[in-house]
Amino acid sequence: MNTSKTVGLLLMVVSLGLGYIGFTTIADNHAELDLSVIQIDISDKKGKEQGYIYLGIAAVLLGAGAFLASRKGN
Repeated sequence: MNTSKTVGLLLMVVSLGLGYIGFTTIADNHAELDLSVIQIDISDKKGKEQGYIYLGIAAVLLGAGAFLASRKGN
């Protein structure tokens, strides 16, 4: 196994970890309070943005890792 495939697989594993962190960050920063008359949305927008940033970085790393792992030669 050459180095580009190894680095590609490593990037894909790191992207899975960042994706998990992103999903849990988004889920942890969203809550709803449902009373019988009204529904209140309690969200931390900055925390949700941070989660989306994690997901974006994870997507880029996954793509780069897949590209490196699928390269032929070297």
